[in-house]
Amino acid sequence: MKKKDATATPKSNKGRKTMSPTKKQKYAISIDWLEIVFTGTIPQLHNGENKVKISEDLTLILDRRQEHPSFIYSYIVLYKNVEYGYLFYRNKEKYRFGSEVTCQLRINNQRFYEQNYTVALNEIIKSLKICIYNFYRIDIAIDSSGILQRANRLLTSNVYFPVRKVKTNVGYDTSNKNFNYIKFGSGSSENQISIYPKSHYADKPYINTFWQINNLDVKDNEVSRLELRMRTKSTKQTEILISKFENPDYLTSIVRSKVGTWLKFKNSTNAKREENLIEWNSFNEIEIQKKKE
Repeated sequence: MKKKDATATPKSNKGRKTMSPTKKQKYAISIDWLEIVFTGTIPQLHNGENKVKISEDLTLILDRRQEHPSFIYSYIVLYKNVEYGYLFYRNKEKYRFGSEVTCQLRINNQRFYEQNYTVALNEIIKSLKICIYNFYRIDIAIDSSGILQRANRLLTSNVYFPVRKVKTNVGYDTSNKNFNYIKFGSGSSENQISIYPKSHYADKPYINTFWQINNLDVKDNEVSRLELRMRTKSTKQTEILISKFENPDYLTSIVRSKVGTWLKFKNSTNAKREENLIEWNSFNEIEIQKKKE
């Protein structure tokens, strides 16, 4: 796969047509990755017990196969007999997380696509009697059948240019010379955007179900994803409320506040005209549906 800096000037624009804006798109939005670090001790886990029943609904099972470079013990989190994620306990890299940090919780990807997962998450934290220190990583995913095509049009246009310049890397599909993935921001940036064809990666039935119940046109169009990855520094600058993680307006507001200017393009022939890679107004009309647990 050939890589190229998308900010570079094309060799020739001769014969390139400026396309008109695409029709209104349908979107679905969700948290797609969540890691939280905590302070506070869990006395039942100090000796690496194999199985600990924390409450009627919460059980932790030691998993020696799942190792974490920064924590001694790894536990499968069972909430109401459903695997919700992993709890990594006893911090052994104080320089990385800070001496106050005792554990990290990573939620299984499937849970984000089920109803009321935030209720379960808050109950898990409450039962463990630990306190959130910070959000180590949060990914927010926006899916649509038109994001990658729209990005290709704007980035290769003779007329539109990005409002804010940011490090941009792309990969080419040699069969049609279109971008098949786009990244804004470097790998070490506190915020990073990735745009790619999600249909190729949708070997997870629960994501296909998520698209279908939110009326994304999966059959006739390739679903693409715009994914915001926020690291610790970025999450510390934002009021993060777990109770609102299933609210599309809340998630949209975070994406817009973090990288909205990265996704905005100005018209070089008409300074008053601009176009957004994401049609933000569309989110005012949607209510995200999720599969029942």
